[in-house]
Amino acid sequence: MHVLDGLRVIELSETAAAAFAGRLCADAGAEVVLVEPPDGHALRREGPFVGPANQHVSAVHLHINAGKRSVVLDAEAQAEELRAIVDAADVFITDWPTSSLEPLGLDADALRARAPALVITQVTPFGDSGPYRDYAGTNLVELALGGQLKITGDPDRPPLSNYGSQAEYQAGLSAFAGTISNVLLCAANGEGEVLDLSVLDVVATNSEHRGPALNLGAVANRAGLSVSATYGVYPCSDGFVYLTAFAPPLWERLKAAVGLDELEDERFSTQAARLEHNDELQAVLTGWTLSKTSDELRAFARKGDPMTVMETPDRLLASEQWRGRGVAHEMDLPDGAAISVLGPPWLQGQAPGLAPELAEVDSKLPEWEPRGRVRHGELGALRRRAPLAGMRVVDWTIYWAGPFLGLMLHDLGAEVIKVESPSNWDAMRTVIDVNRYAGDKARPLTPQERANINQHYNEWNRGKLSLGVELADPRGRQLLLDLAAQSDIFIENHRPGAKKKLGIGYEDVKSVRSDVIYLSLSGYGQTLPERDAMALGAPVELASGLFSLNGYLNDETPAKTGFSYGDPVGALAALSALLLAVRTRRKTGEGQYLDIAMRDALSFGAGAAFTDWSANHAVRPRRGNRHPVYAPQGVYRTQGEDAWVAISVRHDADWHALGVALGSPEWHADGKLASAEGRRAHHDEIDAKIEAWTSQHTARDCEATLQKRGVPAGAVLDLQQVGEDPQLSARGAFQRIEHPAFGTEVRASSQWGRGDDPQVIDLPAPCFGQHNHDILSRIVGLDEDAISALERDGVIAGEINAGDDG
Repeated sequence: MHVLDGLRVIELSETAAAAFAGRLCADAGAEVVLVEPPDGHALRREGPFVGPANQHVSAVHLHINAGKRSVVLDAEAQAEELRAIVDAADVFITDWPTSSLEPLGLDADALRARAPALVITQVTPFGDSGPYRDYAGTNLVELALGGQLKITGDPDRPPLSNYGSQAEYQAGLSAFAGTISNVLLCAANGEGEVLDLSVLDVVATNSEHRGPALNLGAVANRAGLSVSATYGVYPCSDGFVYLTAFAPPLWERLKAAVGLDELEDERFSTQAARLEHNDELQAVLTGWTLSKTSDELRAFARKGDPMTVMETPDRLLASEQWRGRGVAHEMDLPDGAAISVLGPPWLQGQAPGLAPELAEVDSKLPEWEPRGRVRHGELGALRRRAPLAGMRVVDWTIYWAGPFLGLMLHDLGAEVIKVESPSNWDAMRTVIDVNRYAGDKARPLTPQERANINQHYNEWNRGKLSLGVELADPRGRQLLLDLAAQSDIFIENHRPGAKKKLGIGYEDVKSVRSDVIYLSLSGYGQTLPERDAMALGAPVELASGLFSLNGYLNDETPAKTGFSYGDPVGALAALSALLLAVRTRRKTGEGQYLDIAMRDALSFGAGAAFTDWSANHAVRPRRGNRHPVYAPQGVYRTQGEDAWVAISVRHDADWHALGVALGSPEWHADGKLASAEGRRAHHDEIDAKIEAWTSQHTARDCEATLQKRGVPAGAVLDLQQVGEDPQLSARGAFQRIEHPAFGTEVRASSQWGRGDDPQVIDLPAPCFGQHNHDILSRIVGLDEDAISALERDGVIAGEINAGDDG
């Protein structure tokens, strides 16, 4: 079923962020009308292009604008017609700044006065408030200022952007989730909401190592392909493989798979010893991986051994897993050329529509009858009600992707209950000793001591309540089912066999709550043959095709994003699917089972490469920090240690402004550089000239000088600098809260509640089992005697069972 059938969406966009949000609305069944200028949407001019006979058809456009209608309007000359279709819509999605919308009567204030039930999503580079409100932004600049660029690439080379428009893809997923949240609110109270979302807000929110950076001073930096011998990328005979053995059980499994006697050596007997002898261990493992082919290693991976093989677009389009899940859809262009377009990052069962060709856009505007409108202010008292208020979520998840999903559900108003077992807790509490010297500088902390203060755990679990229950005990399983019976949503991201083994699968929960929405978030989905493969966010990037596309300019060796990128992208995709399921339940009373794969979500963000391969069968050289249209674009060294600035020149006006900002040097006036084509041909030469200037100034000075002239530029910030950034601070991105075990912590606020009046963080992350009595009495209905008996018997607990902490 198309969940958004009947919903009218007008999209007025220039960038991928708003366009991705519009694409996802179309995938869910909405009628999405893309308003294009006479020369067409900017993404139509972004390569790669499809087929020798179709050089005018952009693979980026075919992917991001799939399923939309298109009308051509000169917004300035035809402002009245544009206002009419926006006023008759249900949703307006735009990336235009307020300063450009106001003259057209399309700013939020004007729209709410005319159409108070209109849902408005404005997704701009830096938001509608704060000192950077009028800054020029691009994907590269947003990655730089948001902290993700600084940690990607090799430590002795410049910071590196990943393939495509990944900052804008993250924002597009977030904008879609925010849009559906506000559609839910409008259905409940008849009045529209305005979402002011910035790409910078989303990029900074999705940065993995922010908690340790802001609260412990542990600032992550670029690590290249490897973090350590047991957690990083290795070459194999025909590609690359990610080995993931950072915890003792994973190490034992890797040893068994590799089968080398050398790994039994005393030098590698403990995690500390493996770190001490890292180079030696890396040499042994490299010898083994180089002796194997991708197919041989893929067989290990499918059995669940801790390794992940690099996949490429051609391999994935032909893979049994994708064919079974219906990820890619074959289509024909009007001239008969065959292409593949990826479906949305959730299973939908129907192919997306084909993106419109500019020559065949609708000549007429949509003939929509005006919607019945609520008088503005009539329901003002209800407008602040959160979209998921009154809903309860059972959060049985671990590590990052699942807990981040639960956190976002809390930010949208749900009561979220984190469920862990004292014998099998969320390993993020203890597996990474980022608090090694917290509290006592004389020694590392034991697992028991750091279980409630781990900054990764506390970052992704704020706002939740905690139930510590032994699920291996039948009484504990029954308690979880009793809780599920009083809940609306159940989320889990354990290995596919875990829920069945414990009797807490979808059918088990459905038997006690018939309308439950049950979501499984995994690496590859709940289907064979790859269901059981290792499913952490960093290794999944190799399996998604994105890793094969990343890399420095023309390098043969690919590069991975500098953090577990699959986790936030998978979580945002899962959130979108859940919000659509909530809409379905509110309309039909029916729950459903949702199967979300992180790989599918990651691949979707690089979908243009899959469309390109399907038509052209060409392997493109890696482009590093360069852009297919903007020229020049790059990351340039500035004054200071490992200090850089990102700069994009989008068009001739930016090129002229760059010259003025640099003092109009003689080289800038060279006629061969007057056009974008000429600048692309002489990119290396221009880069050297620009860096000669940037190296004489600080990154922030370069940023300010160029932004003053309207040229997109941003200092490449580390995550500690991100926490001190004036724009993020002005929009309430980070707030101080008190944690009962750690003390004062800095936490990121809701990405949908920022601006002049940011949403307040209400609760820190819970200590283990902190809310056992409240949950079991208030929700499950047990009396204190029964709860005390469960406590005495170890069925519930307020501490992890860490065993020997020594």
